[in-house]
Amino acid sequence: MICPANMRHHSDGGLLLSSIGVAALIDSAFRAALAVLLIPLLHQEARNEERRLLEVYGSLYEEYSREVPSTIVSFIDVEIIW
Repeated sequence: MICPANMRHHSDGGLLLSSIGVAALIDSAFRAALAVLLIPLLHQEARNEERRLLEVYGSLYEEYSREVPSTIVSFIDVEIIW
């Protein structure tokens, strides 16, 4: 389950969910495909951000990452895509 209290990258999650919602609302296969294509892009952006945060905050961010282990697409095994 996606829950903001245990998820990092909230805005990316919101973008993905709203993209899926709009595609469903207007019944657009094209927009649904675009929403699916967002997954690897958002995953890569999140990985880059995680690296930057580790560089800046070091052990503090490592601790936070352990406390809040879920990233935006934790419900999908994104490594399969890559």
